Amino acid sequence: MVQCLCDPGYLPGLAWDCVYTPTQTTFTYAYTGTVQELVVPANVFFVDVDASGAAGGAGPVAIAGGRGGRVQATLPVTPGDTLYVYVGGVGVDDSNSGPERPGGYNGGGISYIETTYPQYGGGSGGGATDLRLNGAALTDRVLVAGGGGGGGADGCTAGPLAGGHGGDLIGAAGAPGTGCSCNPSGQGGTQAAGGAKGDWGCTCNATAG
Repeated sequence: MVQCLCDPGYLPGLAWDCVYTPTQTTFTYAYTGTVQELVVPANVFFVDVDASGAAGGAGPVAIAGGRGGRVQATLPVTPGDTLYVYVGGVGVDDSNSGPERPGGYNGGGISYIETTYPQYGGGSGGGATDLRLNGAALTDRVLVAGGGGGGGADGCTAGPLAGGHGGDLIGAAGAPGTGCSCNPSGQGGTQAAGGAKGDWGCTCNATAG
């Protein structure tokens, strides 16, 4: 809303001195596991947004998952528009046993499952937090804060491998294995697609999460 504050000491015949002072209302949305909605009120034409993606789950040796990205932006809107708010869910921690862990709500990656050597699994990815304007399809997204990757373990040494952080134009990759020649760790998502999952493919009998 906009309020016009006028100088009460104006002189007849002269223009009023008016200062437009916008009033601000804050709406906070926490994770619920389902979409939430905000209908833009009358006289509101811009919305300031501070959004954070969810963290990934911890790895099998208690290494933390990557942190979610953060996006701060001012979005142009029209009164009566509907903003669909998707708050990402935190990834699920690995517990050294199967089955695979589902990804956090709103796009988190499923964790790797290793049945023979469960100590080499990994936590699942955190979900993204996004806003969609006047529609709930992926193509209606106007802002996305990426989720973090799950933590893992080196495929030969069982050492901890931190999950990559979300955010920036390309999210961070997970920490690479060092014990032997492994395939790449999980890769960060881009502006057009989610990140590639990590794989093991080591020359010994275990796996990177």
